[in-house]
Amino acid sequence: MRRGSASIAANPVLIGAATTLVVIVAVFLAYNANSGLPFVPTYELKTRVPDAANLVKGNDVRIGGTRVGAVTDITPVTDKKTGAVSAQLTLKLETTVKPLPVDSTVLIRPRSALGLKYVQITKGTSSRGFEDGATVPLRNARPEPVEIDQVIGTFDDKTRAASQSNLTEFGNAFAGRGPDLNRAVEQLNPLLTNLVPVMQNLSDPRTQLRRFTTALGRTARIVAPSALTQAELFGNLDTTFRAFANVARPFLQDSISGGPPALDEAIKDFPQQRPSWPTARRCSASCAPACARCGPRRPCWPTRWRSARRRCAARWPSTTA
Repeated sequence: MRRGSASIAANPVLIGAATTLVVIVAVFLAYNANSGLPFVPTYELKTRVPDAANLVKGNDVRIGGTRVGAVTDITPVTDKKTGAVSAQLTLKLETTVKPLPVDSTVLIRPRSALGLKYVQITKGTSSRGFEDGATVPLRNARPEPVEIDQVIGTFDDKTRAASQSNLTEFGNAFAGRGPDLNRAVEQLNPLLTNLVPVMQNLSDPRTQLRRFTTALGRTARIVAPSALTQAELFGNLDTTFRAFANVARPFLQDSISGGPPALDEAIKDFPQQRPSWPTARRCSASCAPACARCGPRRPCWPTRWRSARRRCAARWPSTTA
């Protein structure tokens, strides 16, 4: 027995073969570590997502920041009704998360700025769970992810030029106005203090601010076709006020100054003239037929007017006195 053991340990061929086998097993286990170790039970799920978002096989699956599995397969799937194409992920998870609640959500998130991704699962609270091999529906893939390239893509040439212009103009506007800004910030405290009750009144349902805003929108929609006419109105008002400005002194000023004495005199004289107004009205009604038959431009107008006046004098002496 001792000779046999010594001969095996001393045999370089057997030692080399054993070492090679151990290295092969270690490499195999390391290569397949992301997919799970052999003979270790796993919990497999399929999940539908709108977009795989550069996800690759072997990426992590995490719950609460802890790795619980890996992505083993990514397959495009076409919806038979709408024709929309989505991605189906095969996830191999640890059995500790089994069963995953049916109201759990799935989101693909970036792991680094270099483009590495992982699948984040947010566990739900439902008492029912997905069975092994079940498919998580597409509606559970929310919220919709926003990629960093989408954010950067919003800053196109026009947006960058506008942002640069805004920074320049705001810088010029605030330059040298530090004391004014300090005073403005100082006044914000009383402004906000008084603003609180105002906003409380506006937010009260009894103010019906929502109906007012809706009516204001309808009003704006109605007057929209006449926007050009309204703009011309402001231009015409400017012309009118300029004309008033040329005669403001002394003519308009004298008219305004003479207004109060004229009103005082009218207040004093109108009550004395009031008794004659009914008679004058009846006299005008009596003269109307004569004036209608013969206008003031005709030669017979003085004669007819004198005749009508004599009739008025004979009927209402106080009118022509």
